[in-house]
Amino acid sequence: MNGTGRTLSEVKQVMADQLVRSTWWLLVMGFIGLGGIGTVYAGYWGVAELVVRRWDSGTTAIVIGLTLGALTWVACRHRSDLLYG
Repeated sequence: MNGTGRTLSEVKQVMADQLVRSTWWLLVMGFIGLGGIGTVYAGYWGVAELVVRRWDSGTTAIVIGLTLGALTWVACRHRSDLLYG
């Protein structure tokens, strides 16, 4: 026993749980952030393509941006479910 009233194995378990929880938080928030960046990039790329009248690639980029934006929005709405089960 140490000063906290916990055994060494309990302290190690708590530290391992905190490490896993913070790593998972970083991954979920990183994917949400990257999804947001990808949405903005695809949206601007699509608009620029449409301005120069490249209809096929512009429409494809807009659809990719909207889809990625919708998926990122859903991930943001359910982030507490993703993080805390």
